[in-house]
Amino acid sequence: DIQQNTLLHMACRHENLPLLEMIFSCTTDFNERNMYDETPLHIACSVNNLTAIKMLKEKYVDRNALDVRGQTPLIITASFNYREASKELFDDTNTPVEHIFLNDDINSTDVIIVNGEPVNIKTCILLDTADEKGNTALHYCSLFGNKELASFLIHKGARITILNYEQDSPVTI
Repeated sequence: DIQQNTLLHMACRHENLPLLEMIFSCTTDFNERNMYDETPLHIACSVNNLTAIKMLKEKYVDRNALDVRGQTPLIITASFNYREASKELFDDTNTPVEHIFLNDDINSTDVIIVNGEPVNIKTCILLDTADEKGNTALHYCSLFGNKELASFLIHKGARITILNYEQDSPVTI
């Protein structure tokens, strides 16, 4: 379409399992971007499509992809106050990865060592990534008063001290 959405982008807007299965069977690039740099996972997260999120995770999509606003799928789910979609992004991983573990050539490897254990980067979530306003997913939890999701993210390792561009932390919003 005019926004460079693929059929997969469009299908991820709907919880139509047969349609998703048909398009998945014909798709080769599950991380393809539209004109806003959104992946199909961004779209699925923006409409709270748990079915599509689960299916995309099976294809090892980039869960930390940034769109033009600097938003990851996690930031999108938190900004829309979608608790279950946020948690679904983590369903098969308990290992958050800090920026310090990543180098400029993140695509050169699928596995890094964290605390002596091999971790598949493709299933990790960067918790403290900030969008164009400097807000992390935890900032959005605070804005919406979503204590359950905030507790979940803090338990996963999200930092409460990160300041956005207005110098507010998730605690002071």
